[in-house]
Amino acid sequence: MRNREGESLKHQSISPGLDYITFGNGRHACPGRFFAVYEIKSLIAHILMSYDVKLEKDGVVPPYEWHGPSMDPSSTGEVLFRARR
Repeated sequence: MRNREGESLKHQSISPGLDYITFGNGRHACPGRFFAVYEIKSLIAHILMSYDVKLEKDGVVPPYEWHGPSMDPSSTGEVLFRARR
């Protein structure tokens, strides 16, 4: 997606637009969106570097759940974390 010409910023969650309105759009775009995305990326990097992560049921991903227009990960799926040594 990001490799397509003209779409390098579109899929980074920080560019306001109608196809991703989590952080608002136009003049009402959240000024803290850059900080929020940076914090999320830092947390994910820390988890991947510090823990072995796997799905509980042999890698079987439970189906997504729809809540109105939003598609969310399953609330019944379990992820196992084991600290690396």
